[in-house]
Amino acid sequence: MKEENLIKSLPLGVILGKTLRELHLAFQTRINQELSAEGITIEHLRLLKIVVENEGCDQNFLAQNTQRGKSAMTRIIGTMIENGYVTKQTSETDGRSNLIHSTLKGKQLAGKGLMILTRLTKELFGTDEQELNKLIALANKTIEKLK
Repeated sequence: MKEENLIKSLPLGVILGKTLRELHLAFQTRINQELSAEGITIEHLRLLKIVVENEGCDQNFLAQNTQRGKSAMTRIIGTMIENGYVTKQTSETDGRSNLIHSTLKGKQLAGKGLMILTRLTKELFGTDEQELNKLIALANKTIEKLK
């Protein structure tokens, strides 16, 4: 049986899941291609956005909000410190905790990254926000039912 026929014979939910996963991976790949010119990935941009919005947050907060482990978070933050996007400071109240702050360069990159994401979203999904919002609402509704 050809893959196309096999896919058509699957339940709609399985097809939707496969399609959304492929969309996510393709979109993430395209975003990373665009961001690579800036020397970062979508993971770096996601982290930078959280730091800019929560100046002085600790690494545990970042790990929880990015769903990354502590060692992965340490590695990502290390790269961002090397590139001058964030700084790390030992907490005055808890010497075991590191507080992360964005630099001016990091804030500028976060803004530029947001512009790249906005442009790509319009390029890839068009300007029909109503249609895109319907897709998002359907995906979120399905996610809630699966919890």
